[in-house]
This record gives sequence, structure tokens and C-alpha cells, in this order.
Amino acid sequence: MKQKERINEIRELKQALRDSLLAHPDILSLGIGYRIKGGKITDEICLIAGVSHKLPEDKLDAKRLIPKSLTYFSRSKGREITAGVDVQERAVPEPYQCGPCTTDLESRVRPVPGGFSISADGGGTLGGWVWDNISDQTVLLSNNHVLGGTVGENVLQPSSTDGGVPADHFADVLRSGSLDATIAAPIDTNDVSYRIECIGAGVYETTEPTLGMQVEKTGQTTGHTCGTVIQIAVDVGHYGSINDFEVYTDTTGQRFAYYGDSGSLIVERTHPDPDATWQRVVGLLWGGDPSDYNAYAHTIDDVFTDLNLSTVCAGVLSNLTTYGESSIRRKSRKKSLLPGIRGGFARNMEKRLLKMENGRTLVDLLHRERTDIVRLITQGDGQLAVEKALVPILKGKRTTLDVLEHRLTKKDIKNIAKVLEVAEVDHPGMKKSLRFVKPLLKRATNRTIKSLLG
Repeated sequence: MKQKERINEIRELKQALRDSLLAHPDILSLGIGYRIKGGKITDEICLIAGVSHKLPEDKLDAKRLIPKSLTYFSRSKGREITAGVDVQERAVPEPYQCGPCTTDLESRVRPVPGGFSISADGGGTLGGWVWDNISDQTVLLSNNHVLGGTVGENVLQPSSTDGGVPADHFADVLRSGSLDATIAAPIDTNDVSYRIECIGAGVYETTEPTLGMQVEKTGQTTGHTCGTVIQIAVDVGHYGSINDFEVYTDTTGQRFAYYGDSGSLIVERTHPDPDATWQRVVGLLWGGDPSDYNAYAHTIDDVFTDLNLSTVCAGVLSNLTTYGESSIRRKSRKKSLLPGIRGGFARNMEKRLLKMENGRTLVDLLHRERTDIVRLITQGDGQLAVEKALVPILKGKRTTLDVLEHRLTKKDIKNIAKVLEVAEVDHPGMKKSLRFVKPLLKRATNRTIKSLLG
């Protein structure tokens, strides 16, 4: 049986028997991981029962013994599922807010990448910048116990514990969810850096954590650290989550995280696609055992679902439907060129493009070059060129179909060619991918976008 299938079986068993297991007076947490035998990690995947102290069986009352295996009849599979149970020592983790920053990540920086010190209600780390599907804008992501949940609360960078003062106010709390996560909107979009310090590209793609996955993070206290996922589907009762994961350090004597690192984003160390220039985000760190070298995190997909978020790449097309610059005090927000339909515009457009031959190639290009494209449309000459090209195409349109029916003029084509020129100069790595677009432009005059991409 493949590892993923086995994990799904144990996950089903864990969910079915969860209440009775957590009612045991000694079980503090439940998760899925590898059995440890004789101090060595085996390849047996089993249910992990966390206890404060592990004692020999002969020193325990028979009624307190935790079963060595469990069996559950799965109606969906029409058969019994059996999983081994491994009792492991696990302290109740603590949230890692407000720590003594000993790195330069406590300094004031603009624009602000992920990994730096921030605070509102508590204090911790700015994880990274993501896309809010509700308000259709870029927002920062951190923990609820770092930023609180009061709408409009001032977010400082650096944090107040690291010397932040009212003048360092750069974002406002937007909302929280049911998990330990809060988002905040930047006052000035020029303060946004889509990078994660010491790691590179920011939140461009996500994936789920898997056992043995090598990961890394940047937090304001311990800086850049590396570790391995040792437990998934963890239930420790933090904000009601039953699907967290645990990471253990890869460096002897070095913590993976500590107080102040709450809010850090945990990312997969190596993308499975060798051509990718970014890494996949797997989780939002919230705490750990301060006497150990581990950390716990919500899976990023759970956080995204809880708060209705997506990657900045998914928000790129929505970004393209706006023009103008926001003022520092947000008195002049970007105006929508597609009033009333911005929410979900990017996702709807992508669905339609995937049904067209050249549209599929374009979508593939957008995903493959996502890091440079985000930089192109949010910075400098690229932003101005993109706005100039798209204003006449998008203005007055109400739906994605309206956009696809737009008939391209010579001026439209000239403006798009200018975007390509800026892209090749500022982001030379895109030059090869953009070869696909140039032949299309030569035959685009007076044609609709739909017929050109069909």
C-alpha cells in the first residue's frame, strides 16, 4: 500500500476514535508519524499518542495502559482498518509570541518581506504576503496571538518589543478566522515585498506537509532554520485544529523555532519541479515545546480555507484589473476597472483560458514564470506598462466574457509589446517563455482575444 493511502486510512481511524482516545487521562495529543523503537525511527507509519512522561508498562495500572494497536471498521472501504499506536513523550506546546530578537530581523525595513518582526496585540513574525479573496487585495499573514483580531488595529514593523513606535505603523488588522491566523492590509502597497527573507520567493504555491518532508523557515528570533516534518494530522487542541503538523530541527543543538517566531511560514526546502524558481509553502508556525527543538504549525491549506485566501499568483489577474496608486493613508484606494465583479475574476478567467489551445499555453506561462510576473506587475516600469496596456482593454467591461470579446486595436498591440519589452529587460529569465506571445501579436490586429487564444 502506498504511503498516502496508508496515512489516509490512519487519518480516518484517528478521526473516528479521537474522542475516546483523548478522554484517556494520559494522552495529550494525537498525530500520525513513524514508530520509534529502541531510540531509532522505523518505517512503520502509526498513530502517535503524546504523553507527558512515558513509563514502563509494569509501573502503570492496567486501566491506564494505552493499546498497542487499534481497529476500526470503515464503512467507506467495507473492511476493518488496523493501526499501530506508538506512545511518545510530547509536552503541551506553547505559542511562540514576543521573543527576544537576536537577529537583524528586528530592524525596520521597507518594503517588508516575510520573516521580520511585527506586532499589534502581541508580537512575533510576519509570515508572508498572500491574496485575500474577499477584499481582493494583498495582505500580510501571521498568527492571531501575534496580531489579535481587532479590526483596524495598528500593525507595527518592527514590533513594539523591538523598538517599534507609532510612526512604524504600516498595516491594519483586517480579520481573523477560527484558526490561529490573522491578516492585515498594508497602508501603502509600496511597503509590500513578496519575498521571504533568507528563502527567496514568497507565497507563490502551496502544498500539504508530508512525513519526512525537509522544510525551512525564517523567524524574527531564530532566523533561518531547517527541519523535517515528523508528525502530521496532529491534534493538540490549539484553536480547535485537528490537522496541525510538527517539525524537528535538522541541526544538533539548534532550535527550529522559539519565542517570537510565531507567524513564520514554513516552506518545502526543494521544489519537486527542478525548473521552479520558488518553493511551496506548507504551514503557518504557531508554537512549540520551549524545552525541545521542535515547532508546530497549521497547514497552509487549512489557513487559506479558513480565511478565504490564496497565493499572490492567484491574485495577479485581479491586480491587473486595477490602476492607480494607493495613498499612504488609503484615502485613494485603487479603482476597479471591472466594478462589481473583481471577486473571483482571476479564477474565472483562468477556467475559460484553459478551454482554449493558446489559452492553456498562456496559463502555463503565467504559472511557470509566476515570480517574475508578480514583480513585473507590482513594481516600477513593469507596473506602469501593464496598467497602460490593460486600461483600454478592461475599461467598461463587466465580465470575463466581455474581456475575451474585446477586439484588439493597433494601439492595444503596441502597448502589449511595450510590456514584453520591459519584461525582457527587467526580467531576462522570462525571455524564452515570452517567445510564445510575440507571434500571436503579429496576427492580432482587429481580432478578439478569444479568437486569438482559441
